Amino acid sequence: MDNKAASSSTQAAPSHTWLTGSIVVGIDGSDHSAVVLRRAEQLAVFGGADIEVVIAWQLPVAYGPVAPPIEWSPGEDAQKALDKTMAAVFGDDVPENVSAFVREGPAAEVLISASQDADLLVVGGRVRGALMSALLGTVSSECAERANCAVLVVHESSAGSLRHTA
Repeated sequence: MDNKAASSSTQAAPSHTWLTGSIVVGIDGSDHSAVVLRRAEQLAVFGGADIEVVIAWQLPVAYGPVAPPIEWSPGEDAQKALDKTMAAVFGDDVPENVSAFVREGPAAEVLISASQDADLLVVGGRVRGALMSALLGTVSSECAERANCAVLVVHESSAGSLRHTA
């Protein structure tokens, strides 16, 4: 047996380890959130990754020292938005590798923290004017700049390119 054949028979097959841990998916309850979650679901299939769906909430700054209406619960509203998105993507059959969480705090901070040990953070991206983006910033931009893992921004313009596969 020549050296070339001997070396190739003793080499281990390359292992693919990316996307075998977890994918964190940031949603906001918009229709586009379902597109973002579907994209993460498609990616998770490659490595068998777990999916952690996260929605963040915080009291609006505009309230200042004035209390919001007593009957209003932004945490409950976030839970309803999360449930709606999960149902839109999975129906009543949520896969075992998918978990969902409601977290209090600024969206970018919550997502960056949640993705600390993740392989990938998937977020939606909206197209707005340069002035609005400069004034308000975007969650996706902040995540892309500060996350410790890879970040995929799924833009609204890509929504038509996704097809749900069963």
